[in-house]
Amino acid sequence: MYDFCESTNGDVAGVSVCPCIVLGPLVSTKLHDSVYQHRLNDMLRGRYLLEDHHWDIADVRNVAKAHVLLAEQATKDATIGNGSRVWIGTEPAWKVRDLLQWSVKQKRKDKKVLIRLTPLVRMLDKNEDGSDSESGSNHTSDCSGSSCSSSSNDSGDGSSSSSSSYGISEWDTHKTTTWSNPNDLLEGYTPFDPQTTVLDTVSSILEGWNDLGRDYTIQEALDYYTVAEMDGCHQEMAWLEKRIRAKTKRKLQQQDQRN
Repeated sequence: MYDFCESTNGDVAGVSVCPCIVLGPLVSTKLHDSVYQHRLNDMLRGRYLLEDHHWDIADVRNVAKAHVLLAEQATKDATIGNGSRVWIGTEPAWKVRDLLQWSVKQKRKDKKVLIRLTPLVRMLDKNEDGSDSESGSNHTSDCSGSSCSSSSNDSGDGSSSSSSSYGISEWDTHKTTTWSNPNDLLEGYTPFDPQTTVLDTVSSILEGWNDLGRDYTIQEALDYYTVAEMDGCHQEMAWLEKRIRAKTKRKLQQQDQRN
């Protein structure tokens, strides 16, 4: 794309928006086309927990806004030229366990919601080795500012990085493409903080459960994971394998009974 745009002698500029883990409020009760919302939905249901994952969160509204502003400003701003890329995300990353704990804490006032989140709460109250935690959980997060840091200890501070990296893209063979900070590059760009993004996402998922009149079924989750190629997501695939094996075992038992 960049090569083609370069051949237009400046008439067309190729610019890119590069988001990380895209979350945000849903406008539909269907999660099958939204990978991370679907994962968050299943974790809220207490089906599995992504223990080792950290999420750099990009708000879907920021992603859309960045597209619009780039399109509008690329034609009149000399700093936005062919090959410009903006990185949408938050660093340090938020550990998924801490993200879920924080979400449950925000929903504690709603007793009905808290009851529905009981399987998740029980899962969070267990240590990674499966034993019960004496204090309920050994993981806490500090999300009072514009970013989230964790006291969970994987690599020292619970986060993947302390600062964003901008500069030459490792995928750019021409060495002309740079990662740019949208806060610096785009006029009128105001990002949502990750807490707002997560809370809006969780709230919309819970509203989706209410709109459906039920929670998502195991079959709906199976249909999704059968279609999706989940790269490196061992927890999801282990959960899926367990469900398929249990389903197959029930069918075999039913056949034996009939025979």
